[in-house]
Amino acid sequence: MAFLHWVLVLVGLYGIFELGRRSRLFTGLMFFVLPFALIPLFLSNDIDSWFRWVKLYSVVFGVIWVTLYRFTGLRQASWPRLVVALILIVNILEAVAQDLTSGTLATSLNAVAGVLCIVGLANWKSIIRDENAPYKDIIWPGMSRLWIVAYLVWNWNFVYGNFPENAMFHVMVLAACTIPGLLKPGLWIEARAYTLGGWMIYSFAFPAFVGTMSIALPRPLWLALALSALSLALNAATVVQRLLAARARRGSVAQALT
Repeated sequence: MAFLHWVLVLVGLYGIFELGRRSRLFTGLMFFVLPFALIPLFLSNDIDSWFRWVKLYSVVFGVIWVTLYRFTGLRQASWPRLVVALILIVNILEAVAQDLTSGTLATSLNAVAGVLCIVGLANWKSIIRDENAPYKDIIWPGMSRLWIVAYLVWNWNFVYGNFPENAMFHVMVLAACTIPGLLKPGLWIEARAYTLGGWMIYSFAFPAFVGTMSIALPRPLWLALALSALSLALNAATVVQRLLAARARRGSVAQALT
């Protein structure tokens, strides 16, 4: 049953993403209404982790902002694009703070990887609404597949190091946004918002059920350190990739001017 639930998490979250792309009514009910209507239920579940509460509503705000950007005049200005990027950056910094609070060598290394993950981000000014797509998706054109994979490793390692009971579930949570992200890298930001938002609402509404369906993973020190080293290396590579891309752009501009 635990493995069946594990697979259904992927199917359910991918379904939330696809429905969120297609239906404003679904998105409105799922992310504009449910997270606030269910507050009494959330409080009754005695969730005492500050990180989880901050993460829930920062992610919900992110989904709301992405939706408003897609379907209102916000996209006509440049500053809403910066807000999209800042939402992602703040979510990464929340995890970095949690990693540092944990205080182990493995989580501290992963915290450094999280900072590099931010540095390696593509230019936020390139964020657009895809006018040619049937669902008017929000697209971050400069986002690379390397960055998406580096983020996946960093984020999963964060969950593994701080919330090991949820680590197996997060394989599917991350897969739900990584699959469309690798197929169309610019689409990752929209997929991540809808799928993470769906998971946070589900896990807050049914924490006892999620807990009983958890699949425990061992955490030997050597594995934790190896994963953090991999996370650090991949995210350092995204910084190098961004620097090389910037150098290539400057070379193109200089060549055009001459």
